[in-house]
Amino acid sequence: MKQAEVIGILLDENSKVPIVVLKTLEDNMQLPIWIGPVEAMAIQNALDNVEPARPMTHDLIKEILFGLDVKVERVVITSLTDNTFYANLVLNSKGNEVIIDSRPSDAIAIALRTNSPIFIKEEVFETLKKEMDPDKRLSDYLDSLSPEDFGKYKM
Repeated sequence: MKQAEVIGILLDENSKVPIVVLKTLEDNMQLPIWIGPVEAMAIQNALDNVEPARPMTHDLIKEILFGLDVKVERVVITSLTDNTFYANLVLNSKGNEVIIDSRPSDAIAIALRTNSPIFIKEEVFETLKKEMDPDKRLSDYLDSLSPEDFGKYKM
């Protein structure tokens, strides 16, 4: 597994769907994950340290976990199957490890709110390479992005 960080949210020019981009700390590999607009806003708010007037869903989950003395040990992007990414929240409840299936966008939003590390299984990168269209390489696409592409997500 490789530890990663969120480097930003951008908007897919063709589909107008938001993308969260993760980058591994070890070797700077980047992983784009297409997500919904609500999740994109939740992630961007966490990146910007925005405190809503009333708790949003991910804030509520964080408060429930803290109230029950449950720690988010880590988030793991576990697999890519049929163009769908999968993730787990790895929780610690009174010394017991509990693994919860999650959408990556929700797991990332919770990780950011709880200052928990994010990891990507190596198999995800291997699967991504196999599933990619040979004419469109991930690295070429990501290299073509400018810093302006990672501006604040706009609704």
